Amino acid sequence: MIRNTLIAVWILAATAGCATKPVSQADARPVPSERIFALHHVSEGTTKLVVIRDKGMSGVACAMGFYFNGQLAVELRAGEYIELNVPAGDAIVGAAPVGGGLCGSTDAQRRETPMLVTPDGRTKVRISFAPGAGIHVAPTAF
Repeated sequence: MIRNTLIAVWILAATAGCATKPVSQADARPVPSERIFALHHVSEGTTKLVVIRDKGMSGVACAMGFYFNGQLAVELRAGEYIELNVPAGDAIVGAAPVGGGLCGSTDAQRRETPMLVTPDGRTKVRISFAPGAGIHVAPTAF
């Protein structure tokens, strides 16, 4: 009994500090409509931007807000994706924990990066998290 408990504690401790892992759009779940706030309607002059949040244990309890040019567009949970409709060209994309409690939600936690959104609708963004390194927002081929 004690041995099984020690093994379980060791496994939890070993996986708690792990970084998240990329997930393909095909393996991710779509974000429910109640957590989509902007950029979801197709309009003239827009192209598709796919945002995928990694899966894994790190940060799994917190929703992550995705920002496009400073505007909160969507809240993603681990292993989810969204297809947004945005203007092609230079943009600033970012992510930050949203909600309250342990997750927090301050602008100081937001990580942003410049990105070129291509007009062909094939631009993808990955949101990942690693203990000690925090939130990372970057283009991806996944």
